Amino acid sequence: MKQDSRTVRVLDYHRNGMCGLGFHVAIVDEVEQGQTREMLVIRFPSEADKGVGAVLCAAFDLAKLDEREVRFFHNSWRGDHYADVIDRAIAATVREKKYAEDQAIYDLTHGGK
Repeated sequence: MKQDSRTVRVLDYHRNGMCGLGFHVAIVDEVEQGQTREMLVIRFPSEADKGVGAVLCAAFDLAKLDEREVRFFHNSWRGDHYADVIDRAIAATVREKKYAEDQAIYDLTHGGK
């Protein structure tokens, strides 16, 4: 029996126009009860969760979206089940970006050596 898992394959940030609340979008590979599916997950900043008293995360089955299926109960998934994996991926991306920025500054200040 395969173990259930969720793995972020692709992650990106969207600023949501000029004044909207930015969010991350991810494609998550999910294995659940031996079945594999690709999920589109939208995660608003976790800090905003406290303001509304709920997890601000939405999840959709990509195959069902391809069929233009967006109705409740037909392509409805609990976003709170995906928030942790997205939050970990966001944190890892932030660490990687910080390291790359620090390395670039080091290279500039040390003549690229």
